[in-house]
Amino acid sequence: MQDKEYRKLVISLLVVFSGAAMILTSDFVIRTYFPNRPLLDDVMFRILPYWPWLAKVADGIIVAGMFVVAIFTQGKLSRMSQVLFAFGFMMFFRGILNAVTPIGDPSGDTTVYGFLERYPLVGMFPSGHTASLVLEYWLLKLWDVGATWKLFFLLLIIAEIFVLLVTHGHYSIDIVGGIVLGYFAVVAAKRYG
Repeated sequence: MQDKEYRKLVISLLVVFSGAAMILTSDFVIRTYFPNRPLLDDVMFRILPYWPWLAKVADGIIVAGMFVVAIFTQGKLSRMSQVLFAFGFMMFFRGILNAVTPIGDPSGDTTVYGFLERYPLVGMFPSGHTASLVLEYWLLKLWDVGATWKLFFLLLIIAEIFVLLVTHGHYSIDIVGGIVLGYFAVVAAKRYG
């Protein structure tokens, strides 16, 4: 049994590396072939205030979510494999979708958003911030960790969406795409085992 779980973990790590490679490839393709991407208008940017100083909060919310998921995966290889597979799946397909929808960053492509990026990534659709939290929520729901943690994650998702919109970190359609991608990443991870 242990060998099977280690094999799944190795495969999940390969999926993560493939996802990371796809994101970086997509970033290269967008920068090379679409240097003058159009900026889009978003009705949410007109309705909500613009508070760019909250950008670091978006990454803080992501880190809080990852920390909670890490607590529930501690010592459980099958859960760790699911988390890695889901994130790798999400990153892989996000990379593909980024490349086929090369739109401009609403906050400008010249700035590093939050504190997790080391250089500005240019892919917008779908939102990786939103997809990450949504997939973490569905993993916790799958593991049946209790209503309190699910509620906590719903609040994190709502806070993240608000912060992304008021900082112009993502267009509202990016956020909707992130919700859908996060859900399907967990469906794929569940089928994977």
